[in-house]
Amino acid sequence: MALKRIDSPIEKQLQATTLHLTYPEAHLKILIIAILSLILSACGGGDSSKLTQATSGTGSSTPFALASVTPQDGSNNVARSDALVASFNSDLSSLNDFSTTVQLIGPEGNTIPVSASPSGGTLSLHGPGSALPGDTRYTIRLSSDIIDVSNRKLGNIAQSTFVTSATQHWDDQATSIGTMSNFPAAHHPAISVDPAGNVIATWSYLSSSTSTDVQIFAARLNAVSGQWENATHIYTISASTAYDAYLIGSVEVLAAANGNLHLLWAKSSNSSTTYFHTRYVASTGNWSEPAAIYSSTVGGSSAIPSYAIDATGNVFFLLNNLFGGVLVSRFDSKSATWSMPNFITSKNVVTSYQRVITGANSTAIAIWGQSDGLYLSRYDSGKDAWGTPKLVDAKLSPSDLVVYSARFDTNGVATMVWTHRDGIWATPSINTARYDANADALSAVTRLDRSTNASGAKLPEVVVDAAGYATAAWFQSEGYYAARFNPASNAWSSPQLIASATSTLFMADVPKLVVDLVGNVYASFLLETGATVTQFTTTDSNWHVPVNVDTSLPAVSGAYSSPQLATDLSGNITAIWLGQIGQGTSAGYVIARNQFR
Repeated sequence: MALKRIDSPIEKQLQATTLHLTYPEAHLKILIIAILSLILSACGGGDSSKLTQATSGTGSSTPFALASVTPQDGSNNVARSDALVASFNSDLSSLNDFSTTVQLIGPEGNTIPVSASPSGGTLSLHGPGSALPGDTRYTIRLSSDIIDVSNRKLGNIAQSTFVTSATQHWDDQATSIGTMSNFPAAHHPAISVDPAGNVIATWSYLSSSTSTDVQIFAARLNAVSGQWENATHIYTISASTAYDAYLIGSVEVLAAANGNLHLLWAKSSNSSTTYFHTRYVASTGNWSEPAAIYSSTVGGSSAIPSYAIDATGNVFFLLNNLFGGVLVSRFDSKSATWSMPNFITSKNVVTSYQRVITGANSTAIAIWGQSDGLYLSRYDSGKDAWGTPKLVDAKLSPSDLVVYSARFDTNGVATMVWTHRDGIWATPSINTARYDANADALSAVTRLDRSTNASGAKLPEVVVDAAGYATAAWFQSEGYYAARFNPASNAWSSPQLIASATSTLFMADVPKLVVDLVGNVYASFLLETGATVTQFTTTDSNWHVPVNVDTSLPAVSGAYSSPQLATDLSGNITAIWLGQIGQGTSAGYVIARNQFR
């Protein structure tokens, strides 16, 4: 459309007067009009410029606009690693802040971290990993504030929605990353993911039935090559007797944001237990000498501590000291030292299972059971102190393997689940509450399960995704159940059976849960058929049929533990578990693995 000139009132007045002038006078007036026009043009033409369409430096009248987006809007079965590209009809300005004007949005409305690379009029988007999770709906959204080199705004919000292909699947055959033969016992492996997306697995085992040494090993799944590296021997724990070696607990692994790793374990005897820590420093490639965190006078079947790491690399150690209260210690990432262990309860309080979790801004809470109920305490990073314990539920199950679980969302609100029981003869149930650490406010308690069986419900676990949706899972006599919390409605869904049990599960375990970057949830458990994993996909809001992930592992007679799960930056899932080879005194074990990729 041609541009229309709008004359000013001064110009119209002068033009009208010119009609009545002689030629010399008219010539002079035309000169005056030209000078006035130049002055008005230099001043922006008064308000007239607001009514015109800006043009490019080449004089083009075509507005700045989006030319195309790849994948196209409405596309299905898009390859997980396909390029995400927005093309414009003009080169992009270097003044754009794409961290605020470009978004990749998941099916729950949460923003997925992306980086944007402009080149002329092309904008390429890169997710946190080499691919996106499959079978998931995404939306690319471009702000109206994006500008081109001529400082023209896009003007309208543009977006394109697509669904990635459902090509992820578990490997046809599970494999071993560590073999341990001819020894009486092994411990469950642990798993973690570092900031680069590498998956780290750790485990420990006795060298032989008469050995006094426990060996700690670790293996890494390289995020770049997609291959497991050879297992590496980390440390040998020497015990006084073979029995003491047998009592040495499982090794836990925590990955810090700077690439450092933390290994933690317990070493027990008949009369005492000492808790140790060693750290891998990524900048030097070396492990520190193991250091004692705390020594207890309780030996034998010692309490299992809880560990957690925050975003800055500080590690929290929380211990139920059995007949001596709950104590905590904190590893400071700057000084690389542990604080003096201190009690957050009275030393003579009888306590049970405990859990510590961390959130944003070094927030942390500890939850534990006492004879009079479930309690929590909040860590104040500004004061480096724990708050007064707060009662959550006055009725805890005195048996049924009482387990408490909690996870923070991105807003500093923790979702907690636990086993509740009104009395020793009452049916145990799964209860939940939410705790706002910023406001120090606790919600009302809600029951999740609807079990009518005398054995009730037990062994709960919970995860929370980036959009604030929580998923809780637990065990009942019929199998494993799950419920979902919707932050928009502030309500839980009805419980749903996600994995049936064909017979009584004498080895029932806490389900392991992990959530990927778009909110897809994976749950693992040990069934009669072996190590099993099921998936909840956010795009269709459905739980999928459980998959046995260990059936093809050669020469293995069965899984010995529930799979531990981890997700990488691309939404690939890694499962590791302890597999048993043979039976009886000739039994050995392997650290087995499978991947959903």
